[in-house]
Amino acid sequence: MAINALLDEDLPELLLRLGRDHARIAQINAQLAKVSDQLAEADAGLGSQDAQDCQALWDEVADCLEFLKHFADKAHHPLEDRLFDAVLHKGLTPTERHLVFRNLGQHQEIMTLTDALTGYIHRARNGMVIDMPVFVECLDEYLSLQRRHMTFEEMHMFPLLMSRLDNDDWNRFYAELSPQFPTTELEN
Repeated sequence: MAINALLDEDLPELLLRLGRDHARIAQINAQLAKVSDQLAEADAGLGSQDAQDCQALWDEVADCLEFLKHFADKAHHPLEDRLFDAVLHKGLTPTERHLVFRNLGQHQEIMTLTDALTGYIHRARNGMVIDMPVFVECLDEYLSLQRRHMTFEEMHMFPLLMSRLDNDDWNRFYAELSPQFPTTELEN
């Protein structure tokens, strides 16, 4: 199930929301990859950036990571975790349970990498010397993990939610989570 399919199919609103979230996260990650390339070029003396340009690039990385920290780590993933926790109580096979726990572990990995990258940014913005190849490697690892994670969720986890959660489950989530998701909007 690809992001576009998540946005186009007749799915519960929460899954549509998660699909839109993935699209936003993918946009931020694409911007982070572009800025990472520019910082690596500047560090290697290949770019035309001066010190002020580099500071603006660090600021952009910081803004992207701040968004991801607050949006993905504090809103998006906790919402997914609640859904995945609920599906654990739906008589899953051992393989399905493994998929859920693997996915929950990836959320923790992403948060850990977000924190590590935020530490690099803090040091760089405060004039401390950082090992640019190590930073770029960490950022590349983060971006790769994010891509793999979203693909994994869309291919395995969201279909699992669709197959195991019924209308009563979805309605309960809407009632618990937010007035943005009234049960009257749920038709699936």
